[in-house]
Amino acid sequence: MRLVLTITCVCACSVSSGSGAPDGGMTPGDASSGSSSGGSGGSSDGSSGSSSGSSGEGGGTSFYCSVSTDGGVLKSCTEYLNVPANDVSGFTQSCTFERGTVVSSCPSTDQVGCCRQTADQVVASECFYCGPASTYESACTSGATWTAGDGGAATCETPD
Repeated sequence: MRLVLTITCVCACSVSSGSGAPDGGMTPGDASSGSSSGGSGGSSDGSSGSSSGSSGEGGGTSFYCSVSTDGGVLKSCTEYLNVPANDVSGFTQSCTFERGTVVSSCPSTDQVGCCRQTADQVVASECFYCGPASTYESACTSGATWTAGDGGAATCETPD
């Protein structure tokens, strides 16, 4: 999780110049170098995907990484815009390392909220689909912007 400015997505995105997130969240620095610093701590949830897509802001590639709980409940999905084409492979490796899956886009409905930030021209918007908004909003710091969603599940537990 190192790059002049790094994007650290834990419970919400934050910009830092330090050494990564406590949960080993994915950053462009790690992704571009193909390395993944930190552990998969934070959540023992399962995964669903992320994928490269169309052009984003500034002419780079769009990339999406989705993470679900072991029970299949969508927990979060991060959209990266303006990812340099030569960094997509590293983003894919980091997404997989974080138990995520590359998908073609992130759902725009049933969001608890999203944390958006920019670092080195890459725009990251991590949206959450379950759990308390206050948890994610309080972690959306250091120049990031929180946008409340239209709903989402109260918990990330699998319904019985």
